[in-house]
Amino acid sequence: MINLGESMRQNRITFSHIYSSPALRCVQTADAILSGLSLKKAISIEPGIFEWMMWHQNGLPSFMTPGELKAAGFDIDTSHHPFWTAFDIKETISDYYDRCHRVTSSILEKHKSEVGNILLVSHKGSVDVCVRQLVGHSKLALIAFRERVSKVPYCAVSCCLEGPDGRWKLVSPGLPCFTHSANKTYDWRLWL
Repeated sequence: MINLGESMRQNRITFSHIYSSPALRCVQTADAILSGLSLKKAISIEPGIFEWMMWHQNGLPSFMTPGELKAAGFDIDTSHHPFWTAFDIKETISDYYDRCHRVTSSILEKHKSEVGNILLVSHKGSVDVCVRQLVGHSKLALIAFRERVSKVPYCAVSCCLEGPDGRWKLVSPGLPCFTHSANKTYDWRLWL
């Protein structure tokens, strides 16, 4: 993940705000990306971009609180008030799309008067669900979602750009794909 941050730095990509799923693996990834970028920014913990609840039928995992993460050495914005906190273990795929779209839209709305990039660090399904409706695409049905998500490796990057007309579109992240082990090469155009 540090390599991803270093690649972003070499490509002059920087971020004004960083949001992470509360899953420790995502917080660690966000921290490593920031380290690779040599960027000192506090990470906002956003439960609303956590992965699909259908994958957690025994209930929501226990997460470290922002205060506990900060005490563990992570640079956390403890003043951030999450946009989403109510989870339903019976969440459908449509509900998952709606949750992540609402949270992504809320984050963008919060920072609409600012210039800069926002980094969301989440889970493989989020590469699609956080941006699909934002760019004007319909939600995927369950089978299509599972098929596409199976093609997403660790550290996949999606990049959206807001046009002068206020519309968002998927664009090339401008980075090489980071793959390892048996992961296939990721093609961001999978979601077009």
